[in-house]
Amino acid sequence: MIRMSRLFSMVMFWIENSIFIPFFVIFEIIMVPFAFVKTGLNIILFIDSGIFKRVFLLLIWLIFGLFFDIYLVYKDIKNLIHILKHPKGF
Repeated sequence: MIRMSRLFSMVMFWIENSIFIPFFVIFEIIMVPFAFVKTGLNIILFIDSGIFKRVFLLLIWLIFGLFFDIYLVYKDIKNLIHILKHPKGF
């Protein structure tokens, strides 16, 4: 009986999370443009070491920032799934 209750618990856990994970992915993808723009604005507003450095860092961000944001989305999803694989803790 204990084995069946654990099996039922794990099945329900993964059914709930199989619904949650796609919504999390969609949320992360929706947030990418906002994070991209916010980081660009932070570079423009808060870098105080000269106009050349500000423009240089902004160009670097405009070229590589989207790829970096997509990589961070991938890492967030990977970490979420890693945490969900250990429902009893680490």
